[in-house]
Amino acid sequence: MEGAAGDMRAESRRYRQRGRAGQSQENRYSQRRRRTKPQAEDKDSLEWLADRVQVPAEVLAGAPVFILNGKHQLWVENYKSILEYQDTIIRIQTKQGRVKICGKALGIDEFAKDGMRITGWIKCVEFYGG
Repeated sequence: MEGAAGDMRAESRRYRQRGRAGQSQENRYSQRRRRTKPQAEDKDSLEWLADRVQVPAEVLAGAPVFILNGKHQLWVENYKSILEYQDTIIRIQTKQGRVKICGKALGIDEFAKDGMRITGWIKCVEFYGG
């Protein structure tokens, strides 16, 4: 019995060695690369993280997000402060600059932890740097 088991182990070892030797260098490289963690060498680390968690890079960076629903509702996220608030103009400060919302009967209907909702007839949204 022991002789047969020893023969099987030796045959198994030869088979594994043949399998490795039979692989092309390119195939071994691709297998090795799949085992390693992805590197952020070719991408900015923020973009790499955004790809991994499937979230837009702008959201991770804290960039302002504007969601316009028709002409009468605008949801604003990631703003710093409100600079001006009138029924025709609302100016907002963000990390990337200032934003001016023009329209008629504008109002801020909802404040939440992550943003605010502006309602009224929205005519334009203008972005200014710095």
